[in-house]
Amino acid sequence: MIYLSLIQNIAILTALTFVHSLMFRRLKRGRFVYPLLSGLLFGFVCIIGMMTPVTYQPGIIFDGRSIILSVAGLFAGPLAALVAGSIAAAYRLSLGGVGALPGVGVVIGTAGLGVVWHYLRQRYHWAMGTTALLIFGLLVHLLMFTILFLTLPEAAAHGVLNKVALPVLLLYPPATLLTCMLFMMMEQYVRGEERMRLFFEHQLVGMAITTPEKGWEQVNDKLCLMLGYNREELATMSWAELTHPEDLPRDLDNFNRILSGEINGYSIEKRFIHKDGSIIYTNLSVGCVRHYNGSVDYVLALLEDISTRKLLRLKHEENQRFLQTILDSISDFIFYKDRNGIYLGCNNAYASRYIGLPKDSIIGHPGSDFIPDKNLIEKYEESDLQAMEASSPTVVKPLITLANGQKALLEVVKTPFHDSDGHVAGVIGVARDITEHNLALEAITREKETAQRYLDITGVLICALNRAGEIILINKKGSRILGYRDDELLGQNWFDVCLPEPVRKKVKELFAAQLVGDIIPFEFYENSVITRSGEERLIFFHNTLLHDEEGVSGILFSGEDVTEQRLMQDELLKNQKLESLSVLAGGIAHDFNNILTGIMGNISFARMSLATPEKAQHLLENAEKASLRAASLAAQLLTFAKGGKPIKKRVSVGALLEESLSLSLRGANVKGVLEIPESLHPVEADEGQLSQVFNNLIINALQAMPGGGTLTIRAENITIGDQNIALLPPDEYVKLTFTDQGCGIPEEDQKKIFDPYFTTKSEGSGLGLASTHSIISKHDGRIVVNSVVGKGTTFTIYLHSLGATDAEKKHMQNDPLATTSHATGAILVLDDEELVRDLATDVLEYLGYQVKTCITGEEAITMYKTAKESGEPFFAAIMDLTIPGGMGGREAAQKILDYDPSACLIVSSGYSNDPVIAEYRHYGFSAAITKPYKVNNITEVLTELSNRI
Repeated sequence: MIYLSLIQNIAILTALTFVHSLMFRRLKRGRFVYPLLSGLLFGFVCIIGMMTPVTYQPGIIFDGRSIILSVAGLFAGPLAALVAGSIAAAYRLSLGGVGALPGVGVVIGTAGLGVVWHYLRQRYHWAMGTTALLIFGLLVHLLMFTILFLTLPEAAAHGVLNKVALPVLLLYPPATLLTCMLFMMMEQYVRGEERMRLFFEHQLVGMAITTPEKGWEQVNDKLCLMLGYNREELATMSWAELTHPEDLPRDLDNFNRILSGEINGYSIEKRFIHKDGSIIYTNLSVGCVRHYNGSVDYVLALLEDISTRKLLRLKHEENQRFLQTILDSISDFIFYKDRNGIYLGCNNAYASRYIGLPKDSIIGHPGSDFIPDKNLIEKYEESDLQAMEASSPTVVKPLITLANGQKALLEVVKTPFHDSDGHVAGVIGVARDITEHNLALEAITREKETAQRYLDITGVLICALNRAGEIILINKKGSRILGYRDDELLGQNWFDVCLPEPVRKKVKELFAAQLVGDIIPFEFYENSVITRSGEERLIFFHNTLLHDEEGVSGILFSGEDVTEQRLMQDELLKNQKLESLSVLAGGIAHDFNNILTGIMGNISFARMSLATPEKAQHLLENAEKASLRAASLAAQLLTFAKGGKPIKKRVSVGALLEESLSLSLRGANVKGVLEIPESLHPVEADEGQLSQVFNNLIINALQAMPGGGTLTIRAENITIGDQNIALLPPDEYVKLTFTDQGCGIPEEDQKKIFDPYFTTKSEGSGLGLASTHSIISKHDGRIVVNSVVGKGTTFTIYLHSLGATDAEKKHMQNDPLATTSHATGAILVLDDEELVRDLATDVLEYLGYQVKTCITGEEAITMYKTAKESGEPFFAAIMDLTIPGGMGGREAAQKILDYDPSACLIVSSGYSNDPVIAEYRHYGFSAAITKPYKVNNITEVLTELSNRI
């Protein structure tokens, strides 16, 4: 009977323990909550056991609490054992009897032994083996009987041992083992369930458990994120609702096959509709779990989001198609091969025109499969290997046979390509059919050689420059003019090698402006070049711009060496001047006779009228005016005969025009009209050469109007900006126009009128307008012509302005006392003419100076040194340049300056065209004055020198 009662008690406790495990299997096993709740439940199970015990005698009961408490300590730990033990002990005490205290001791002992085994299982795996657990149950109950034997009265203890010990030891240890195994099974189940939950929730792919009716039963966070819905929203939907309509039929077909038992799973690429309406590309894997009868319990689905990969693949495929479209649109042959010579791709031109096969028959095959020429294959493989080993492009030019049987010369550029690791993976080839190009190049070469021969036999320099100013073509004549061997100048910079240093920068700037279209190139111009030996040669250039498809590509020019011609021209000009003088001599002699008559008559009449000072003063003024006219005529003769390099000084253009017009129109049937404003600016020019220009233009107008007419000369101040038709730098200019009413110049002749020796007149030399153009160019000016046949011609001249008006200068000249006051000091005058010495003495003494005169340069040196050494040096010395038969002012001045570098010397000469007058500072003089001079001339010079001191 006791066995049956114990088994009944063990069954109740085991069932309660199993209920405990079911209740707590989903409870999160934290540090305090799980042990506390487990302890409470184990404690109440102990109470239930003690409420239905096996009673040996009143007060001594056996209820299986030893099993419960030991299992509590073993599986739930010390806290659970403490809570359960406390509850069991309290209840046992409340039952009372002789076995109350021993019962509490059993509670403490068995719970404690369970805790000890709890820590053993953490360190040793054997502690949870079947044998070990059976021993554990045996130890628990041996401990229980030991406590009872020690604490119960002796008679009761012996009775328990005799009647209860054997049944308990036979039943309770296996019951303990059974309970432990139930807990272990439940732990494994819970652990497996937790693992599955973690596996389900923490997948990198979406996971779902669906019903056979297509509903979402369970989903993980990844799937919710993937589809944009939360769990609650998905629970109300089916996966068919979220499937892309185009993919639904195939998916349903596979799903129905699973339900019918035909298949257990499938994998497809499928599109879902995101909550926001976008398309999600997935790799879907589906499997199922079936009931014992084969029907589907639930379906497990794994969804991998491949949207990015899919879009990249689609983009890659699109790019591949786009690239292939581009390649197929190119007429050149394009192919690419791997390191083993296997074709990876090609374009249509390569497949159809060269190989004559579809691309599919080429890709994946070596060239030897469809190119029969083995020698050509070997050359291809050799060049492929060369390109891959060099890791840089290589070029080969094979002669091949096309698919249509024609021969073709190819230019093949092979370039290696690399894999993701940077290793050479193969070679890309681009082949161009250069058969026609090669034939054309040969023809061009022949034509170029022929053209070069033509250029080489011409008698002028021919040269072409690129945009950088480098010589790309030059003929033999050009090389010889410049002193170089054939082709030696090719590639050299024209400006740096062939132009004189002073003009290089300016010409480079003009060249750059021509290239960009800022200025129109000069069609004709003169310029100097420098030869290899350093000699300067004068070249008359004719140039034109070169163009290509991108615009201006350079410049082509021809040049004629006119150095010797210019020397001859200068001589002819001198002769022309002499001839002109002979023509004008009669008129000039007539004028001089009239002038001399006025001078002599007025002076003699004034001598007779000395008694009447007012009348004598008037007659002397008339004589002075006549003298000034004589000086003006002399100046015209000097400047007209002058030539060569400009000797520049401040020039009144208006006065010079008046002189030229009065001289040239004397005795002519042409009316001259001058329109010159008082505010006209002076210019810096060579007065003689400018006079020659004006005379040439006026005479040219006279010859154009043999029947008479009007010549109108206008002058004005203008300001020229960056853009101007005259192609001049921005500045202030004086503009002069000479307009006649003559026969005009034909348009074809207007381009040549400035050419040397070009003339349309039977007796003309063709040097007048050429010298005019040359003189204006040397003055950094510009002359242009505009003519209409039958209506007349206008020549326009632009000269740089000095800015101050001629009217202001005239005001200063007309008032000899306006800029000076009487001064003191000694002045030395060197001149061989007694009249000049006397005049200079009278004028200087009138101005307040002490005057010493001498005739030769030697005397001037001696007198200057004596005055200096005596402590009364000369303030200044006026020195005539030319002393017949003796030392002139130039040599004497040099010796005086060697003696006294601070000497103030004034050069004086009747030859106004002498270079020393124009560049007096270069020769050591402080100022210059030309004869005949008046009081205001001397006053102006001395005042300026006084102000400097």
